[in-house]
Amino acid sequence: MQEFREEIVVQETVVEEFVVDGSVVAEVEQRTEIVLEEHEKAIVTVVLTTGPKHPFPFHPEELVGKLVREAVKYFGEQHQLDPTQPYELLRDGNKLDDGKTLEASGVKPCDELTLSPCKRPVDG
Repeated sequence: MQEFREEIVVQETVVEEFVVDGSVVAEVEQRTEIVLEEHEKAIVTVVLTTGPKHPFPFHPEELVGKLVREAVKYFGEQHQLDPTQPYELLRDGNKLDDGKTLEASGVKPCDELTLSPCKRPVDG
């Protein structure tokens, strides 16, 4: 995933010079542009059990639960899941604890995590 840093660049170009009352006067054209500079950023990819996937920024100190909420929000906005239902993140098929950080959960940059509906206990 790319992260962009915005920088505003102002360029002045002399269009024409002429003399007024013994002084040189220049007509200047000014152009302002916004330059986006790319920076590599660590990501994790979240995959739905139905197939769609999306990269998210990787912050090792972030709680698993926060990434779950961000992923549910994103995929809900894309109409790829029902955001009113509970979900959990899985890494290699194992549920990650929402209360632990990504780092404490063993998640590393470039990992692929699965966002799965929470398993509901069966009444017996």
